[in-house]
Amino acid sequence: AFIAAVQGEGVATCAKHFPGHGDTVQDSHDVMPVIKHSRERLLEREVPPFRAAIASGVASVIVGHLMVPALQDPGEVAQGIPASMSRSILRFLRKDLAFEGVVMIDDIEMGAIAKRFSLREAVSASLQGGVDLFLVCHKEESQVSFFFSLPQ
Repeated sequence: AFIAAVQGEGVATCAKHFPGHGDTVQDSHDVMPVIKHSRERLLEREVPPFRAAIASGVASVIVGHLMVPALQDPGEVAQGIPASMSRSILRFLRKDLAFEGVVMIDDIEMGAIAKRFSLREAVSASLQGGVDLFLVCHKEESQVSFFFSLPQ
């Protein structure tokens, strides 16, 4: 009801942090959290709020900077690719959950990303994964660098 009411007034809504960030003890502002639950547990607990938001027509989803091995390709996990840059996570969101709105990722300057990837690596992997919109929130020089790291 909230999503429909807000969007009915012309304001886009956003569900975050896909596929669920509430059950972590680490903060992605500093480090890369890992959700160690089974796929079954994730589908039973973490995913249903997003499924409901999508069914209600949520305009966008922010994918979190965290590792979710049970939903990710083993190769991505081995390389330390987070959900926000993961083709398998974004495919799950788009195909399995039938989300057709805007896919965003959290601030690319957060420690979970900035401590592990260059800006160019993060942008490239996220675009290849299917991200539509990036947040670059803190430093103007990062925003400029981000702009120039986009493929021409």
